[in-house]
Amino acid sequence: MNKEKFAHRSSLVLIAVFCVILALAMLSGFILTDDQYSFYENRNLAAFPELTLDGVMDGSYFTALDTYIKERSAAREGFLRLSTFIDLYLLRRPVVNDVVITRDTLLPFNDFEVVSDYNVNYYSQEIANNLKSHTDLVESYGGSFYYVAVPCQYVCKSGDYPWYLNNRSEYTEATRAALFPMLEEAGIEYIDMLRYCEENDYPDSYSSNIDNHFSITGGYATYLEIIERINSDGKFSLDPLTEGEYSYSEVEKRYLGSRTRKIFDMWDITEPIGIMTVDEDIPFTRYNWGSEGASTVYHIPGEDEQYATYGVYMGGDISETVIKTERPDLPSILVYGDSFTNAVESLIWYNFDTMYSLDLRHYDEMDLESYIEKFKPDIVVCIRDYQALLSPWYNGQ
Repeated sequence: MNKEKFAHRSSLVLIAVFCVILALAMLSGFILTDDQYSFYENRNLAAFPELTLDGVMDGSYFTALDTYIKERSAAREGFLRLSTFIDLYLLRRPVVNDVVITRDTLLPFNDFEVVSDYNVNYYSQEIANNLKSHTDLVESYGGSFYYVAVPCQYVCKSGDYPWYLNNRSEYTEATRAALFPMLEEAGIEYIDMLRYCEENDYPDSYSSNIDNHFSITGGYATYLEIIERINSDGKFSLDPLTEGEYSYSEVEKRYLGSRTRKIFDMWDITEPIGIMTVDEDIPFTRYNWGSEGASTVYHIPGEDEQYATYGVYMGGDISETVIKTERPDLPSILVYGDSFTNAVESLIWYNFDTMYSLDLRHYDEMDLESYIEKFKPDIVVCIRDYQALLSPWYNGQ
């Protein structure tokens, strides 16, 4: 056998072995796990890639296939748990799975950055232009538009970061200094809940120690500020929920915040997740994605659920929710934004005949202004957390 034939046959054998290994790996993925979602990572797992000629030629198909196989391995979560345990308790890393580990808080890791005034001003102007367009549209039919900025966890807990890690305080202050004057100049009504927190000496109960979002207490404070601002404009006189008109309780199941989940609940820190329910019996009909659902604004974990998550509020991130109370003497409201709207929506429906809720990360039937034009809500409220204030995509459109 000459060298050329030997090399050719050897190549064929190697290719055949590779294909067999690949097929077995794929088969084991299909047999051992068909999970679509990783609970602890709080994300969808990679989908099986579409086979295309371009994808094969440029290698992207095989890269995506490799990711798919890795994420569908039945032993994957076990290895991730072991790695997390080693990082936490043997190596004692200050950052594990992008979570900053302290005694009392679990915080998001922020990449080190150089804050660019040019970029901050550029995106602030883009956001202001978008909001001005929304304001003009809402006011054209007699409605009112309000922009609400709420502090996320790294803003509320900036002092809890070790000195050598980035708490983004420079970026936070640059954002405030650029964006809010532009909103004022454009005549856009806004509420800065960070300023509210500063004026009230940062109530610790407003923010979570183990999750990116504020608590129901922080959501309630935001709700009151929105109602107060609406009333101060004089078009409506709404009666906000006050003490004695609602009941506070804590969900019995153990609460896993977004940070706790990312480290597989391996750090000895927890907190309750609370809800506020309206004492008055106000029947309403709720529609999710256009279909009638349960008439509740909270998802209380059942017996088959081991933990509670931030999805307690409004049942999690739903692209479109409509709550109708059949009280035509009250105005209508549209609240849009990402998951930071959920705790507020669990309360603010009380003051309106109809509440529309959109999360434009998932809703794609029409753009925001088309939706506003179609339903013409009396009040439109955009709620954005500080991390996303300068993001013009999705809920920043």
